[in-house]
Amino acid sequence: MKIWIVENKKELEEEEYARILTEAGHTVQTFTNGGDVLRVFLHEYPDGILINDQLGDWEGNTIVAVAQGQRVRYVALMSDLPECKVPVADGVTFFQKPISATDLSNFFAQKQGNGGVK
Repeated sequence: MKIWIVENKKELEEEEYARILTEAGHTVQTFTNGGDVLRVFLHEYPDGILINDQLGDWEGNTIVAVAQGQRVRYVALMSDLPECKVPVADGVTFFQKPISATDLSNFFAQKQGNGGVK
């Protein structure tokens, strides 16, 4: 599964999320701003996307809308806050950071039908 991680601040957490997903067999690409993601959406899109909800109101909302319009199957927002800053649309999952390795692996494994880690 191709998964994109979008985080505007370079943090070790996101590097860890990319490592966890790569080790689980996914192809992971990271982005540090919404503009780059939207440009890449012009010619490709992932199976799943994990987005920091604090990219900026227009960027987060726009990426979610474009992802859903492009039929990205799995969209998840992540935040340091206990609640999401942008409205969570139908079919979008919310994670409060830090996301545990088990929760992250299970989210994408269950979406693939692999059951995940117990």
